[in-house]
Amino acid sequence: MFHMRSTLHAALLGGLLGLSFDGSAQPLDAPFTVGVCAHELHKGDPSGRAYAMMRDAGITSVRTDAHWAYVERQRSQLKIDPSWHRYLTVTAEHGLTTQFILGYGNPYHGKGEKPRSEPVRAAFNRYVDVLAETFKGRVAYYEIWNEWDVEAPKDPQFTQDYARLIADAAGIIRQRDPNAKVLAGAVTSQGIESGFALRLLENGVMQSLDGLSLHPYVHCRGWRRNTPEAWIKWMDEVDKTLTRAAGRPVPLYLTEMAWPSHQAPAASTKACRPPTWPAASSWPGRCPTSRGCGGTTSATMAPTRASASTISA
Repeated sequence: MFHMRSTLHAALLGGLLGLSFDGSAQPLDAPFTVGVCAHELHKGDPSGRAYAMMRDAGITSVRTDAHWAYVERQRSQLKIDPSWHRYLTVTAEHGLTTQFILGYGNPYHGKGEKPRSEPVRAAFNRYVDVLAETFKGRVAYYEIWNEWDVEAPKDPQFTQDYARLIADAAGIIRQRDPNAKVLAGAVTSQGIESGFALRLLENGVMQSLDGLSLHPYVHCRGWRRNTPEAWIKWMDEVDKTLTRAAGRPVPLYLTEMAWPSHQAPAASTKACRPPTWPAASSWPGRCPTSRGCGGTTSATMAPTRASASTISA
């Protein structure tokens, strides 16, 4: 497990990696969960070949989108596609735990917009209820929405609406599947720097959650701020800031993080270009061993063409 001082309990379940920081809640030799984000859930009956490759690479968890719009394809008629059951069976057969992202809009409710009003939120909660009841005991992690902060990371009301959604959805999951871990946030780098994560804590979300998830990409931060060393330092600072704000360690799950190997501008800014492939490929082993990263733990980055890095201790 990759630890930072305090409780970065990250389950590296993301973009290419799943990372788990936890210094106080678990011993430093606690199991380290490495995950990937693999969009296989909607592809019908998976062959299992990809999951065998994941297992052989040391990956133990898979994150995927459980789209609301796929469950409610007709108004007020919620139905789980049989392929979702097969997906969970095959991943389990390969020793992989699963994280479902609960979210994205539904065209029958609020024209597909985020569930911020009471009617749309109620419809979203029905979808959450169906999934949690149907997959009780089979899904290890539920993550409530993905990167909610993107449109308005500085808007307090935007944060409050999300906090309300979290409280409702988490309560349903606790009732239906008490052994599942509930995550939320999926806070982008912009959201972290704009105070969105802090406002979530101020709105009391940790009363409902097992962990706050982050997507701390740094490849668009500019030279010397986009390296593994700079990233580790920043994560240590973020951890300390959130711990101070909460008055206790906050379990942090990095459900997305990567260094892309492609050279296209970032979709969000149309301006940033990731590091060149030679630069990225020279990064294995550069997340340093340091007291701030848990003393004896180091991270190994292995860029791939799909995304960017796996982490091992």
